[in-house]
Order: sequence, then structure tokens, then C-alpha cells
Amino acid sequence: MIGQDLLTIENLEVRYGETPVLQSVSLALQAGSILGIVGESGSGKSTLLLATMGILGRKGSIQDGRIIYQGTDLLQLSAEKMRRIRGKEIALIMQNPNSSFCPVRKIKHQLHEAVRSHGDLSGSEADRRMLELLARMNLPDGKRIMNSYAFQMSGGMCQRTAIAVAMVLRPQLLLADEPTSALDVTVQAQVIKEIMNLRTEFGTSVVIVSHNMGVISHMADQIAVMYGGLILEYGVKDEIIGNPAHRYTQNIIRAIPRLGAPAPRGIAVFQHERRTQGCPVQKSCPNYADQCLTKTPPLKEISKGHFLRC
Repeated sequence: MIGQDLLTIENLEVRYGETPVLQSVSLALQAGSILGIVGESGSGKSTLLLATMGILGRKGSIQDGRIIYQGTDLLQLSAEKMRRIRGKEIALIMQNPNSSFCPVRKIKHQLHEAVRSHGDLSGSEADRRMLELLARMNLPDGKRIMNSYAFQMSGGMCQRTAIAVAMVLRPQLLLADEPTSALDVTVQAQVIKEIMNLRTEFGTSVVIVSHNMGVISHMADQIAVMYGGLILEYGVKDEIIGNPAHRYTQNIIRAIPRLGAPAPRGIAVFQHERRTQGCPVQKSCPNYADQCLTKTPPLKEISKGHFLRC
């Protein structure tokens, strides 16, 4: 039921080596809701998901902040306690489906390994759920897919299979990293429908990241716009789409093609400069002022539930 916050991220800062990737990121996801995070490549969207899952890798480090899931700060958990949550309560759909699977093991064996590690389902029940999910995503030959290797499937089939594996344990929180990027338009619609059905049927909360504002605007209850490791604008979908306050958000929305409307001119791309201070869009913004070079603007609430960094 939508209401209480399931996930709260507070002032999260992440570095890869000496390079800051996320800076002062704060978000809240209510139980049963969908949060869409939109931004161009390199904005920090995927890093935010990896940090939440605790799989940044050796070069990634969390410098500050908290990631609170159901009242528990995930950053304070031991590796074993985090392993119990990862996959069962919080599942991740990777952007590149081929990297989600071991290339020398069949899909069925990998599914069973994931299920056994949490001990909640028998192999036969996992198979039944998997076949049902594959059929709902227009992959009716599920038994053949289960007995296949990832390299034997097309990119679209592999992506849908990875989504089905993530859904089998019916997680409370699903993190989806560009889940439709490898799919054609028809299959995109099916996958989006099934992800949204998870919320309806099981109360699953979803964080979906994408560079496609059209997908985000269709799915999300709330939208966060990211650039340069910062959230530039954040709020309820209708407010962000209908009343965008940041110039970058306005450009993203203008770039959405609309039937019967003139062809969009595309985004006037802001120059992504390495910086240690100041606004991430700096001189590329028409509203640029001298203070933008030295002062990173805070994220302020400009109306109820609508936040802006400018």
C-alpha cells in the first residue's frame, strides 16, 4: 500500500577512485510506488542502483550518506546480512542482460542457484513461476529457454529472461537499470506492463532509471532528474512533466516525440566538465551567473513535493 517510505537515501556521496560520481543525493520511495530516475549517460543513475545493492566494485566507495531500507541502514549491515537481502527483498535488473548470466551454465541452473541461496522456494515452484513470467512477456517456449545458455538467445530474449529471474522471488523492491533499452517497441510495452503489474499484484516498489523520459513519464509516480551526479529536479510526476522548473528538465521534455506535433529539436546538450565545485551545468545554461562557478546550489522545495537545484 502506498504510504510509508520503503527506501530512503540521504546525502549519498560516491567516488570511483578520486572522481566524485554521486554528490548529496537524497530520495525517498514510498511502499508500492514507482520512482523514475532520468538523465543522460554518465549522470550517475546506474551508480545509484549499484550503491543501493552494495555492489559498487573495488574502485567504488561510499564517502557519506545513508541508504535506509525498511528502517535499516544497508550501509551498516555485514556482507552476510546484505547477501540475504540482495536478490530476495531487493532485486536488480541489469542494463546489459548478457552480463547477468554465466555464459557456461544453463538458465535453469542459475535460477535454481539463486532460489536455493534464499531457501524460500522449491525448484519445481521456481520453474512454474519462471515459465509463467516468460509466457507473460511473450516468450511461450519457456522450457527451451530454461535449458538454453545466454549466448543462444537474442538480446531481447535475454533481457526478458533476466527480468523474469529477478521477479521469481517477488522482491519488495525492484531496481531496474534501463530494462527496455535492448528491446523493440512492442516488447518494451510488454515488459513495462509486467513491471507495473508487479506493483499491482504483489505491492512491489520499483526504482527505474532511463534516459527515456517517455518511458519514465508512463511508469513513474515520482521523477528525479539527474545530471553530473546531482539531482537537479525531483517531485511528483504530474508536477515535473507539467511544470518543469529546471532548464535541463525542460529540454528533456521538449525532446519527447509527440504524434501530430512538430519534430523535436532535441536536447541542447550541456557540457559535462570535470569539476569540484559549482553547478554541474555552469556556463552551458542560459541563466548562468558568476556564483554558479563556485557554489553548488542546494536542492530546495519550491512547492509542495517539488524540489529544484538551481
